Amino acid sequence: MATAMDRRSTEKMDVKSLQRSFDAAKISGNAASILKTGSKYARKLKRQKALDGALDALTDVLAALMREYGEVHEDTAGVMVSIADIFEQTGQFSRAVSYYNKALPIQEQLLGKDHKTCSKTALKLASIQSHQQEYYEKALDMYNQALAVRTIKAQTCCNNLSHFSMGNVLH
Repeated sequence: MATAMDRRSTEKMDVKSLQRSFDAAKISGNAASILKTGSKYARKLKRQKALDGALDALTDVLAALMREYGEVHEDTAGVMVSIADIFEQTGQFSRAVSYYNKALPIQEQLLGKDHKTCSKTALKLASIQSHQQEYYEKALDMYNQALAVRTIKAQTCCNNLSHFSMGNVLH
């Protein structure tokens, strides 16, 4: 059975190997590899509360994605949301709002306003803005937009169930 010290040692090795893989991916310039290894590395750092390191890694990933795919890409928007999450965790709310505001229109354009990913981003944005007086009205609009998406999804689900009958099941 591994001791706590063994687990910490193994965890540190995992971070080191992820860092080496990420560094190698950056050298190669392959955006897909940078996204994969950089995201894993950032998640690991985030779990370890090394938010500055995670932010640095995600910033590098975002730069590579912007070069390769441009701003209007699902992965680019996803990384923007991850960066915003870190800014939110560190209390840098205006920077978080900025990144959520960049990501949300991209997600809406690519996925449609009714997509659950857009709803989640809108809720995160509204949550931050609801605590800032100057953004209160915009926050209220975002909450209502996210609620409308959830309501439409629930109604669609219920409508699909209305065609269901036990008679159809028994025959």
